Amino acid sequence: VDAKSLGLNDYFDVIKRPMDLGTIQTNLKRHSYKSFFEYRDDVILTFDNAMQYNPPDNYVHGLAAKCKKRF
Repeated sequence: VDAKSLGLNDYFDVIKRPMDLGTIQTNLKRHSYKSFFEYRDDVILTFDNAMQYNPPDNYVHGLAAKCKKRF
């Protein structure tokens, strides 16, 4: 997560285990995941972080909740 470029100055104070889809993509390309469950956990963590950082009435929060439900 490039919080600085996104202007999210408090992101790392709020989110203790950062994860993003770009990092997941890199991990997939490098075959870093030893199992589907490691991959799944990172995807869910991405959605959980988005919902934790953004308030419930925020578009990103809602989108993350929908994605998590479908995943």
